[in-house]
Amino acid sequence: MNKKIISLLLVCVMAIGMKNTAFAEETFSSLVNLSTECPVQGGISVYGTDRPSASNYVNLNNEALEFSGEANTVILYSNKCFTGKSTISYEITNYSSSRLTVKFYDTENWLGLSCDEIVVEANSTITGTRSGFEANHFYYMSFSKPCKGKGKVY
Repeated sequence: MNKKIISLLLVCVMAIGMKNTAFAEETFSSLVNLSTECPVQGGISVYGTDRPSASNYVNLNNEALEFSGEANTVILYSNKCFTGKSTISYEITNYSSSRLTVKFYDTENWLGLSCDEIVVEANSTITGTRSGFEANHFYYMSFSKPCKGKGKVY
């Protein structure tokens, strides 16, 4: 029974790894606070990364988390978490001709499920606020592929 569970977990981890694999021809244009590696994946280290250290957190009470970048074949992740507010403000510009989905993840969620998402239509900018965050939790974001844009949460 244990061998079946371990085998199933191994298959799942491999599938996740293959889903986000960058292809040899993929180039990344000036990534700012974005990465192709997820900082936290359901409490399990993926691609050899661990939970971000305290130096990788941005307290939104002190500064905004700004990001920008472009990738066509992989999901991008913020390489810093944010914390400090229960209601966040955001401004996100999508330069792509495709819809962009930005998902928010709580590092306390061991299942790796997103807790909120924002959809930005093609070639547009969206601003607003979102509530329901825990001020003492740490959150990171993912950006659907293809991604070409910039923004900030504050």
